[in-house]
Amino acid sequence: MKGIRRIVEILDSIELKISMLLTLMVFAVVILAVMFRYIVRSPLSWSDMIARYMLIWIVGLGVLPAYRRRSHIGVDMVIRLLPARAKRVVEIIAVLCQIGFYLVLAVFGCKYTIFAASMRSEIWGISLGWIYVTVAILSIGSLIYLVCMELVKTPGNDTKDNNLGMPID
Repeated sequence: MKGIRRIVEILDSIELKISMLLTLMVFAVVILAVMFRYIVRSPLSWSDMIARYMLIWIVGLGVLPAYRRRSHIGVDMVIRLLPARAKRVVEIIAVLCQIGFYLVLAVFGCKYTIFAASMRSEIWGISLGWIYVTVAILSIGSLIYLVCMELVKTPGNDTKDNNLGMPID
């Protein structure tokens, strides 16, 4: 199980570094856009598009660590009232539903990425496939985290950490 934890740590590190880089790039692009619009009085035609695309990637990459830390909104009021055996059945059903959802999302994300790959952005001419591939990456990444969390799951360990030995924030 140490190998799985190591994989998750590496993925987390990569996601964090890419997100930080993209955040700095968005900041720089927005500062440039403001300077050119209000100081130089010649707005950059590409700045809002590039900032929007980078924000899509930042959000897409930010979903994965939030999923790993189980910090997404969830309603567990009823589940907490169930006996242990029923709770485990509901958890298994939920995991199976999540696996199905992520597989469907990955397939459609890949199909849409292929479809959008032939489309080009208006200003830079880059393939829109690079933007829409975030759906496929997000779903595959979430599926990997889900499987990793279930593989190292220990009974009764739903309050202290996320089963990867990492505290829930």
